[in-house]
Amino acid sequence: MGYFYHNQAFLHLRKAILPMSVSSLTCILLNAYFSWYGALAYGVAGVLAATIAAFMISAVISGIYIAYHYNIFGSFLAFAQGNARQGG
Repeated sequence: MGYFYHNQAFLHLRKAILPMSVSSLTCILLNAYFSWYGALAYGVAGVLAATIAAFMISAVISGIYIAYHYNIFGSFLAFAQGNARQGG
């Protein structure tokens, strides 16, 4: 649920519809693909693991987009370097 509350909500509020759609489509397709093979190999436990894996992969994809496009780590690193130069 954190995937939809955090990553997708952030993309929605930023009106980043294409990355949000790609992330959702990735989640749906991976869930279907992994669930099929998970069900064949491990039954219900395989389907549950497949769902978790699909959501994690999609969360990473949208997280990378958010971090890169909105320069989250760059801003943090610039702040950290500025403090280091000032001795603090």
